[in-house]
Amino acid sequence: MAQWVKAAGAAVVSAGTGIGGHFVNQRWDRVILFFALGLLWLGFGPTIGMWLIEPFEAQRYVRLLAIGMLVIWGVSVAVTVWDGYRGTRATIARWTPTGIVGALLLSLIGMGVGLQYANYYLRANAGPTEFGEAGSPSASLPFFHASVRYGGNTVYGDEPPPPGDGALVGRVLYEGKPAAGVELQLFLDERYQSAAVTTDADGRYRLAVEPGAWRVNGIQATAWRAKPAGEFLMVSGREPALGADGVAPRPTFPDRGLAVEVTADQPGTVPDIEIRPRVRLLVPDDTTPSVSWSEDALGWEPYPGAATYVLSLWHVSHEGQTTTYRPVLSRPVAETSLPLMALPSVEAEAVETEYSVTVKAYDAQGRFLSETPRFRTTFTVDDRMLLADEGGWPQAGDAVDAETLALRRTNMDRIKLIALLIDERMWEPAETLLARLEGPVDPGEREALEGYLRAEQGRCAESQTLFEAAKAAGKRCIPERYEAACANRPPC
Repeated sequence: MAQWVKAAGAAVVSAGTGIGGHFVNQRWDRVILFFALGLLWLGFGPTIGMWLIEPFEAQRYVRLLAIGMLVIWGVSVAVTVWDGYRGTRATIARWTPTGIVGALLLSLIGMGVGLQYANYYLRANAGPTEFGEAGSPSASLPFFHASVRYGGNTVYGDEPPPPGDGALVGRVLYEGKPAAGVELQLFLDERYQSAAVTTDADGRYRLAVEPGAWRVNGIQATAWRAKPAGEFLMVSGREPALGADGVAPRPTFPDRGLAVEVTADQPGTVPDIEIRPRVRLLVPDDTTPSVSWSEDALGWEPYPGAATYVLSLWHVSHEGQTTTYRPVLSRPVAETSLPLMALPSVEAEAVETEYSVTVKAYDAQGRFLSETPRFRTTFTVDDRMLLADEGGWPQAGDAVDAETLALRRTNMDRIKLIALLIDERMWEPAETLLARLEGPVDPGEREALEGYLRAEQGRCAESQTLFEAAKAAGKRCIPERYEAACANRPPC
């Protein structure tokens, strides 16, 4: 009877702490075993995370972690009862003060881990909760990572905006309807990162702030409770439109963010954000990571409302732990596929070359609709072909010899060095390198660099003439720092 009482007491302690009952049984070996198993399972969790492809699987991932930890916990309790009943030989000869303290601390750690994983399991299986308040326990599952930018610097940190009698409000939509349960963080005044706010049943969110002028730099989503299967992004409506030349310029965000005025009586309204499905690639995909230049075509699913797609390719190179993506091609495409043979190429020395591909979709008015994930989908070309850099000079199907391609890359490196020399006001070596720019370069690049040099030298009339010549040659926008010295920047 005494053995059963001891076993029951040890089981109760283990049930509460995971390992504490083994101390009651004076079994250090059991403590070490189950504590090590728990640590191994904690380390195994991130490995499971790396296997995940679709973000919506995160809910299963957390459930799996919690179940695994609870299984270890249950086996530990069962072994505690077995050892207590059998009265197995103790491995702790005698208790010391430090041993007692260590046992208590380890038991408390075990209790904390167990409570945490029980909470994870309950949250992963929880039903709907109340939404709409900052920091609501809306559970960051299933995971949904997307963001929109309005300008300025997005500062990540622990400093939330000071709360007050005013508020910033906005709405999130999906398929034209309110998106409930989307957890958001707002980045404000190039300084603050808000606590989580979650959209209510009407897709609306509210963040308490002080009255005054605010600038919204960006909004980031971290979770979406009602998220359907698939991949999604957020669109603000401020994305650059597709130009007449089929090129979408990069956003410059000159206003340093979205200006919103907040008063005690009137909240500041942030324009609606829309969640949209991403463009889905068909080739390449996870089942076709390797393609043939002569036989295959890049392909993607038609996107609703899309009139034009912009296909972009980057050459991928690996050196140690560093992966480099170098842009080599970007062009508008009306169809949903493009044969690789239609792209300019040269014969490569390597058997395989690796590329990353993205596709953006635009409507008939040139408005941005959606895109594939950037730098995630890569493929290899396995028949000794290398995609030639496009700077407006090679046309579809044109062959470029390896010598010309090498010269172009040399010029690209020289251009970067010339700009750096001008930055450092080392004008003489910059002049020397500029004179050595021979052969293919991007349209207007030579004139823009020389204009930058003349502006830094104070020869503003010459620089203005050169900048105009660069634009006439095809350079779409002169970097702001090139013209800052003469403050004669024309609109891009």
